[in-house]
Amino acid sequence: MQKSVKKFETKKLHYGKYLYKVSMRSQLAHIFRTELQRKGNLNYASSELFKYGEMYKQGKPLVKKSWRSEETIPESDFLSCQKIYRYLINSKNYLVRCEYSTLNIYSNNLNFIKQFTYLENCEQFWQPDPDSINFLTNNANVIIADKPVDFALKITFGRKPAKKELGKWLIANKDKARCGPVLLDNLLEQARWIKGQYIFVRDEKVLFMIQLICGDNISRVDKLVYKDDIDK
Repeated sequence: MQKSVKKFETKKLHYGKYLYKVSMRSQLAHIFRTELQRKGNLNYASSELFKYGEMYKQGKPLVKKSWRSEETIPESDFLSCQKIYRYLINSKNYLVRCEYSTLNIYSNNLNFIKQFTYLENCEQFWQPDPDSINFLTNNANVIIADKPVDFALKITFGRKPAKKELGKWLIANKDKARCGPVLLDNLLEQARWIKGQYIFVRDEKVLFMIQLICGDNISRVDKLVYKDDIDK
């Protein structure tokens, strides 16, 4: 593993399924986008790497053209992506997600994931505490907390606009729920979207109150469990 790779503990399953994750930065990250592999088997990534490979063999700059702009790809990015392609093409049961120039790969196969941590452009590696693996695997909607939990449920909101009514309720009921200042501001503005933002609530009764206010604008509910209570 590269010394520069930052290590993090997986405290909830990534995408409700995966224990391990690696993040890599590359100007060619986009070639691995799942939606671009129209015939499967990483065909788009293969064709792009072949194109840049021809430039590399001829000693030409690795130029990425998009719309009216051109961008020179670092040689290290190209060489790392060749390895990433080889690791992926020979494997199954993984998930790829791209966010601009960041490539995230998820899997439950530790040996598969660890290959990427030796690449120059790998930045992050996520894995659970070995003692938590069985618990996480059997509890898709659970988050492991390092401290005793006062607010046991995490509510993540969906695609619909915010409701001012919820913002006012949160201000008046700080003993029942907790949220950050950005979300609270969005709620009070009412017209703003809150997709992916979240609050923590005390228990199922409070969750029911939030559901009455928000209707079907809750996309996910996770339960927080204190790590020392897992085996109790």
